[in-house]
Amino acid sequence: MKSIIFILAMLLSPTLFAATLTTNTVPYVCQGGTNPQLCNSNLITDSSGNLVSGGFGAYQSINVGTVYQAASDGIVEVQAYISTPGGGTIVTGYTDSSSSPSTRHGALSVVFPGSGQSDHSNPQNSFSMSVRKGDYYLVSRGPVVNQGATSDSASVYAYFRPLGV
Repeated sequence: MKSIIFILAMLLSPTLFAATLTTNTVPYVCQGGTNPQLCNSNLITDSSGNLVSGGFGAYQSINVGTVYQAASDGIVEVQAYISTPGGGTIVTGYTDSSSSPSTRHGALSVVFPGSGQSDHSNPQNSFSMSVRKGDYYLVSRGPVVNQGATSDSASVYAYFRPLGV
């Protein structure tokens, strides 16, 4: 019965339905007026609340071991792979308002045991962490994971993806 009432309401008043759907779907977006509105989150919407611009920006490669300050809100994405037996590492992400960030927000480990070691393989892993505009962030690696691993031969890739640009 509720479905029939819902469908009838949609057919009889599509404008009311659209406004309700937009409001319920995107309650945090600035709405109103005939021109796009700029919201506190830097998302630009049209008068119906539909996103016009301000989503994700382009990926920016970042160097592991380097501290960065975020020019916008964003997400750090980290991926690690290993294919050499006897290798492994830990990768950790830190972010906070200090120029030497120390608050851990993400971590991963990868390991490919050497010969004669028990197989606790984890040859690929990833994590992501959010970063506030103006905060500092760092992705670091090491030490070597101890499951017969004797070297840090993992490939680590790190990116910053800005939001609201």
